[in-house]
Amino acid sequence: MIQLMRLDFVFSRVGRHVDATANLRRTQATITVAALSLVLSVAIGGNDRVVAQLAESDFSINDEGWLVSGDATSSAPTYVGTGGNPGGYLNATDLTVGGVWFWDAPAEFLGDKSGAYGFSLTYDLRMRGSGPLFDDSDVILDGGGLSLHLAPTPPVPVNVPWTVYSALLSDAEDWHVGSSGGPAATQSQIQTVLASLTRLRIRGEFITGSDNGDLDNVVLNGVPEPACLALLLLGLALRPLRARRFV
Repeated sequence: MIQLMRLDFVFSRVGRHVDATANLRRTQATITVAALSLVLSVAIGGNDRVVAQLAESDFSINDEGWLVSGDATSSAPTYVGTGGNPGGYLNATDLTVGGVWFWDAPAEFLGDKSGAYGFSLTYDLRMRGSGPLFDDSDVILDGGGLSLHLAPTPPVPVNVPWTVYSALLSDAEDWHVGSSGGPAATQSQIQTVLASLTRLRIRGEFITGSDNGDLDNVVLNGVPEPACLALLLLGLALRPLRARRFV
């Protein structure tokens, strides 16, 4: 009798293990089919667009490769671990010898960013200093032999609180070719630049005189390219699911 009970217990455990394995495989197959369907929908231009952050810097650990160019005391920004929006942030100081200083994005924000067309570049700024305000390009995008400049967009950043900006990457925004006062950029020109982005610059200086400014939470939104999306979703779909442990 005891041996029969033990056999029943063993067969019960084996049966539950077989059922769990079958369920696991069915779940993986379902996720794989859903992933492939979504990739196909994006690839053929369907309505189910997957919006993602193509690049992001929240400066929670370090400067993430950002640089400072133009009229600044150093090409390397100062990383500050607390006091951001929230967490860490970057700081740079005006050299006050003429010109304008900018925040220069690292490689993560460059290259083929075609999927960003029609979406936004967002970032947070703060500024301290005194003197008259002046206008210049708020954002500069270089690529494909073109330079696109976003015309000055109020409000001007202040010390407290952080000012949040959002620049739409389309011809519906105030983009210009060559300078902020140049001809309006067309959809084709913006798409050309985004397809081979070689430089992304965000203005840090807004006044004539001594100043310093801060940068935080830079996000480039968009739709991932179908090939990248396929790898992402299939990787998630085929990743082994942790099976439950049975007693």
